Amino acid sequence: PNGCSRCDNTGYSGRVGVYELLLLDEHIREAIRNDVRDEVLRDYAISSGMNLMIDDAVSKVMQGVTTIEEVLRVVPYVKRANLACTQCRSKLNSSFRFCPSCGTACQSNIAVSGGAHEQE
Repeated sequence: PNGCSRCDNTGYSGRVGVYELLLLDEHIREAIRNDVRDEVLRDYAISSGMNLMIDDAVSKVMQGVTTIEEVLRVVPYVKRANLACTQCRSKLNSSFRFCPSCGTACQSNIAVSGGAHEQE
């Protein structure tokens, strides 16, 4: 960012929010009722299509609204393994017993995307 007198030489003008929204479906409601661990809820939400705060922030970087440096400064980021079905490569939650896309059993059929380890 380049500074000027309007932005007090910071290169930023105004504020833009980055958001993460969890839409409750019946599976998430049931998990909440059963006091399921936070990371399991998060994994399910992500596998169901929830965009994380970091996804929204990166999108705003790509649009030129902010910079990657600003995103790294203010947005929390937790690296998580990407679980995928070895049959159809759909994203999976660590607690899934079957792939929701193809029905393949997941207990022994989970690959960790981007990693060298796979369970067979």
